[in-house]
Amino acid sequence: MQSMKSVALPLRQFSTLPVYFGNALGVEEILSNFLDAASVQGMTIHLLEAKTSRMKGIEKGESIRKIACKEEELITYLSELTNEMQERRAIYLEFCVQNNLVPGLIRSGLAAHSYMEEQTRPILIVIERFADFMSLMESQTSSVTQIFQIAKRCNVYFIGGFYPRDAEKLWGNIAYKRFLQDEMTLLFGGCFDQAGLVQGMSPEFLNIKKELLYNRFAFQYRGNMYSMQMPCGTLQSAYLHEDDKPVV
Repeated sequence: MQSMKSVALPLRQFSTLPVYFGNALGVEEILSNFLDAASVQGMTIHLLEAKTSRMKGIEKGESIRKIACKEEELITYLSELTNEMQERRAIYLEFCVQNNLVPGLIRSGLAAHSYMEEQTRPILIVIERFADFMSLMESQTSSVTQIFQIAKRCNVYFIGGFYPRDAEKLWGNIAYKRFLQDEMTLLFGGCFDQAGLVQGMSPEFLNIKKELLYNRFAFQYRGNMYSMQMPCGTLQSAYLHEDDKPVV
């Protein structure tokens, strides 16, 4: 693996971020790091739990909402989220009209980014286990896909957790396919041969077939892969906002 280097993982430079856990011992600590960073940045946090959740240590609070992995609860949540996305999309479309922008173009979303941040509070939605979520939302696949498609323009961001062999259960699912399109993936804890999330993974990483320490990971970004390590535990220094820094 390549030598370790520091990297910024800004929470608002992706719309959908797959996170793979080859070593399941690190699920709570790793996802908690994302939740802590999101909280510092003033994001509203929605945690969609797995059927067997490893996030029991995360308590509901003013900025964290937990949704159980039950079909009825998820359908109710999806309806609420759809309404919220429609309201945010209306704000976005109004901005495009006022500035003579074509709504579907990438550059229009970039132009509207600062405006959307001023008009809406960012939402981070963490799907603890993406395969569990989609197994209950199969009838809602089209709606889920549309939400992933417009998420970033609406100042909404998703993280989805994956375990070994989970991706195999989702091949052919259009929502899963859309979830991977940002070309940014984090693969933690080894067993990378069982991830199935990165096309054309180099032998350097594909041959890591055993568990590693759970905070060591491979970072796939726009066709390249980097070896990284995530600090886990309490940070002693002040948090620095990373969204204006390069990703790599």
